Amino acid sequence: IQFQNVSFTYPDTGIVALENISFEILPGQKMAIVGRTGSGKTTIADLLVRMYDVNEGKILIDGKDIRAYDLANLRQRMGYVPQDVFLFSDTVFGNIAFGKNGLDQEAAEHFAQSASVHDEIVGLPEGYETMVGERGVTLSGGQKQRACIARALVNEPALVLADEPTGNLDSKTGREILELFVKLHKSQKRTTFVIATHDEEIAKMAQRTISIIDGEV
Repeated sequence: IQFQNVSFTYPDTGIVALENISFEILPGQKMAIVGRTGSGKTTIADLLVRMYDVNEGKILIDGKDIRAYDLANLRQRMGYVPQDVFLFSDTVFGNIAFGKNGLDQEAAEHFAQSASVHDEIVGLPEGYETMVGERGVTLSGGQKQRACIARALVNEPALVLADEPTGNLDSKTGREILELFVKLHKSQKRTTFVIATHDEEIAKMAQRTISIIDGEV
């Protein structure tokens, strides 16, 4: 994945989020993107999943402009763990299986095990059929985060994007989530972006780190 002199201004507010950003990540590498709140980190994720398109410059995937890919196919190859963890008012199984038609119980359990949440789900009153409640209120912060990670893995994506995956967690749970990303990365060699507000632990675990300050690398 290559960002070549990418600049972006949000069309609805006129806020300049990125200016002349360039970097490259090779297949299977793990990159940490760090910076203060409002520095432009999340915009990089927004551009990768094509919530927006660049104003200037190019984003290339395997040497091809990201805009040349079929959008649905592109997103299916990505697993996205957003900054604001969102769970539907549905069963635990329904939340993990969301976005993957025909996912069966065995497969859901496999991905939950990958996200280190299977044992905790089994311990819930009705296991995978437990109703989560609006925005996951019946689960702890760590359980919600792991359930979202499991959901991001169900399409077996080539690229995983995690935006502030430890931002709303206590330090112990946050550390466990970081270690989970390292374990997933080592076992399956997916290209991985982890976005965080200046987090030394994330930087230590990545092969490459870039710091974003006021929209610039």
